[in-house]
Amino acid sequence: MSGAVTAAAVGSAALGLGATAATAAAVGIGAGSMIAQSKSAKKQLGMQQRTQAQNLASAKKAQGQAEQNFAAANQKQPNVRGIREAAARQGSGGQSSTMLTGPAGVAGSQLSLSGNTMLGA
Repeated sequence: MSGAVTAAAVGSAALGLGATAATAAAVGIGAGSMIAQSKSAKKQLGMQQRTQAQNLASAKKAQGQAEQNFAAANQKQPNVRGIREAAARQGSGGQSSTMLTGPAGVAGSQLSLSGNTMLGA
């Protein structure tokens, strides 16, 4: 019901109970005013909730940007000097090896593809 219709209904009910017309009108107007205030309060609450949600989203976005800026300013750098020194230490001991070949390396006879292999004739 609209506020005016509700006010008229409340006023009519008050008049029907034996109240004077002025009292009935006052009651009806009061009820209409309360309904209008209630609708206004609900509308304001809805606006506050939307504003709060927008502020929260904005704060989360700002926090994410701040974290990205911090990460960009404090990037981890590889220890290039340590890597080169470790490689030089391993290579200075003579013939280099891998985990697959071992320290002796690969025999020259194993590198030949000729003979009875499935790869060549």
